[in-house]
Amino acid sequence: MEHQEYYINSIHDLIEVGTKLFGGWYRGHSREYNNLKPKLWRGSLSDLFPNTFLERHYIWEFQRMAIGKDHNLPELNDHLHWLFYLQHHGLPTRLLDWTKSILIAAYFATKDVTNENGELWYLNPIGLNKLSGIEGIPLYHHPKLKFLAYEIAIDDPKEIRDRLKLKENQVTPLAIDPIFTHQRISSQQSCFTIHSKELQDLSIVEIDTKYLTRYIIPSWVKPSIRKDLLSLGIRHEFLFPDLDGIAKGIKQSHDWIIKISEVVPPKIKLRETPEKKIHDIKIRKKKSD
Repeated sequence: MEHQEYYINSIHDLIEVGTKLFGGWYRGHSREYNNLKPKLWRGSLSDLFPNTFLERHYIWEFQRMAIGKDHNLPELNDHLHWLFYLQHHGLPTRLLDWTKSILIAAYFATKDVTNENGELWYLNPIGLNKLSGIEGIPLYHHPKLKFLAYEIAIDDPKEIRDRLKLKENQVTPLAIDPIFTHQRISSQQSCFTIHSKELQDLSIVEIDTKYLTRYIIPSWVKPSIRKDLLSLGIRHEFLFPDLDGIAKGIKQSHDWIIKISEVVPPKIKLRETPEKKIHDIKIRKKKSD
């Protein structure tokens, strides 16, 4: 699917997009990749292991070493919840991270790389799932969601279809909500798309642009947006609430320190809106009665 070029030029553009697209999911990249592939299918290893071998290796090795260290882990055949654990701890999976906050997505789009354009993606999760005949966000026992999770362990799609009583393979990615197994998931308002090995890149899905849109953030705009995000409380230590995150957040805050004594609070007056006029008419009418 080809994407028209739209731009974010200021924090005001971010707020306009975020308020108009209520309920949207967002993802920020510090560079222009113009694709939406999960980490599992990026890089040279994915070329060497094009099937599920690499993913299976990651999950089995992680299970083998983690079982004795944490007694609250999922059952071994609960592949979806194991994917959440692997994703959280940094192993490549078929999950792609999104957030329900456009400001958090903008933080990731403007961090680290300052000399290149960033990009911010908007996704309507309900619109995406409609392509698969699903209303809303699927529950974890939904057969089409289970199909994508079972692909990790089972090579034969027919075996998966028969087990789940599906007529065809689930190919199109699905938008799903995770269990809040870690504080970072809740802090970052995380959500995911889960992808199939047949259709790895969400950006090429035939979907209306009102459901999937890309915005470019020019490199020269990044510093001002980062400063504004910091002013609005989007700080590293809140998104990564561990000791390392706190330390990094403190340093970033001091790098962007503002002399408060020299800043004059803006004098914003009440604007005349249709709602205010109706309210004033009702008040006057009430007084006259």
